[in-house]
Amino acid sequence: LLSNVTVTNASCGACANGIANMNVVGGVGPYTYTWTPSGGNAPTASNLVPGCYTVVVSDANGCSVSSATCVSFNTGIQSAIVNNMALLVYPNPAKNNVTIEYQGALFNYAIYNNLGQLIASDKDVQNSAVINLNEIARGVYLIEVEIGKDKVRKKLILE
Repeated sequence: LLSNVTVTNASCGACANGIANMNVVGGVGPYTYTWTPSGGNAPTASNLVPGCYTVVVSDANGCSVSSATCVSFNTGIQSAIVNNMALLVYPNPAKNNVTIEYQGALFNYAIYNNLGQLIASDKDVQNSAVINLNEIARGVYLIEVEIGKDKVRKKLILE
């Protein structure tokens, strides 16, 4: 058996609208599905809150495969509009990288830890910046994006 899990993130940190779907290749049907800690016994687990889930799939011959996945939630800065243009920061929460995207003008960014110390920054970025977070500890950070005279500050969660 081979498996692949696809995820649709929840719309907020407390929203129970995430979806995980298990795709199975090989083995002999019918398959049985067991999602833990919740999610039911179907190939698709719906109404999931953000968190990590495991699914075990068994075929008619008793062969099984286990896959784990995590449902996150989207908190990009979709609503931040500067000079009639959308400023995006994604993914958030982030693991390895975060992208700051603003089409149409140069921008500066700075990332600060909860002590106010500068962690990363760049100036005169065109369109987008992908910031490597592998060397930064998990926690809550502040991203400050400066576009001309405007400044937008948003919280970044690093998992």
